[in-house]
Amino acid sequence: MREAIVRLGYRETNNLLACLALIDLSPESRKNYGFKREEFWLHSLATALIAEKLCAQCGHHKPQLAFIAGLIHDLGKIPLDNSFESVFPQLLEETTSGVCAFYKTEERLMGFSHPTLGHYLTSLWNFPSAVSMAILYHHDPDRILTTPTPSDRILQEAVYAANILGKVLYLGHSCDEICEEIPHPLLKELKIPTGPSVNFFDSIFRDLWILCKYLNISPKTIAVGKVQPEAAESDIIVVYNQKNPFHPLVVALRNNGFSVKTTLQFSPELYKQARVVIFIPEKGFPMDIMFFEEGNEKADAPSILKIFLLNSMQQKKNPQNVENDILFLDRKNLDLRFVLHTLDRFLGRVVIAEKENIEVPESELLKGTS
Repeated sequence: MREAIVRLGYRETNNLLACLALIDLSPESRKNYGFKREEFWLHSLATALIAEKLCAQCGHHKPQLAFIAGLIHDLGKIPLDNSFESVFPQLLEETTSGVCAFYKTEERLMGFSHPTLGHYLTSLWNFPSAVSMAILYHHDPDRILTTPTPSDRILQEAVYAANILGKVLYLGHSCDEICEEIPHPLLKELKIPTGPSVNFFDSIFRDLWILCKYLNISPKTIAVGKVQPEAAESDIIVVYNQKNPFHPLVVALRNNGFSVKTTLQFSPELYKQARVVIFIPEKGFPMDIMFFEEGNEKADAPSILKIFLLNSMQQKKNPQNVENDILFLDRKNLDLRFVLHTLDRFLGRVVIAEKENIEVPESELLKGTS
C-alpha cells in the first residue's frame, strides 16, 4: 500500500482500491449480446474520472463521491445481464431498432430502468445517499435541477454530464449510441457553460490509462481521437442558440476527425464556406434559410447539407435518405452512428480520426499526483 501511494499518489490509489472492490471483470459466458464487460467498465471508468474532475473544479468537498457514483452509475445493468438471459438481448435489440435510449426501452418493456435498480442496490448496501441519488437521476436532468442541497445537486450534475461526455468520446460502450443534450443551467453550475475545453480531457486520458493498467484492462486497446480545436474554416458549422450554446455532438464530431466551427450568429459568409450546417434552434426559430443560398447558385458550387435538430420529431427510425440536402432529426433521440455515417456519405469520404494510444511513461507513474 505504501509503495502504491508513493508511485501513484493518494487519490489514484484510493480510486484504484474502489475499482478493485467494485469492478467485476470475470469472463463473459455470453459474448453475442453486444454488451462486453470490458467495454462497459471502460465507459464506467471514464464517467467516474470525468465526474470527479467536474466536481473538483466546482469546489465540491468530496469529489471522490463523484468517482464512486460515476463508476457504478450503470450498476443496474449487471444483474439484468447476469440473471435475465431472455430479456437483456431483447432490450438491446429494441434499443437499436427503435433508435432510443436504453433506459427508455427498459421502462417500456419492464416498467423500471437500470438507474432505479442501481439506486435500490446501493441503498441496500448502505452506500452514501448522495451516491445512490446520483445513480437514480443520471438520466433525469429535470429532477437533478430541483435537488435542493447544492452539494448533492452538483454531484448529480457531474455524473449526468460525465456519462454523456464519456459516451461521445467513445471511451467504452454502454448499450446505446444516443447523444443526450446537457441543459444549460446544469452546465453553468458545473462552470462549463460552453462545454469542456479542448484540454479538459488530457488528465482524464492519463488517469484512465493508469487505472486500466492496474485493472488488467489492456491500455493498448484504448485509442482516443485527437480532439480537433475550434477551426477558422471548417467543413461543418454548428449554429447554436442563445438558450443552450453547447451540444455534446460537437465533441463527438471533433473526436471523430471532423473540422467544426461553432457560432451563435449565422451569416451568408459562413454559409458559403461550409459543406454541412447543423442548426440547433429553439421554438420560434425561423426555418427559412434559403436566402443564404443566393451566392451559392453556381453550377459548380458544392451542395450544402442542412441538418436541423428539432424537439418535435415523432419518427421511430432514422431516415435512410437525405432529400434536397435537408435532414430533420429528433434532438432527444440523436443517434451518433447515424449522424457520423450520414456525414461520411454526404462528404463522399470516410473521415477517420487520427488516433493515438493512451500511453504514460514510467517516469510519470513514479511521480504521482497526490
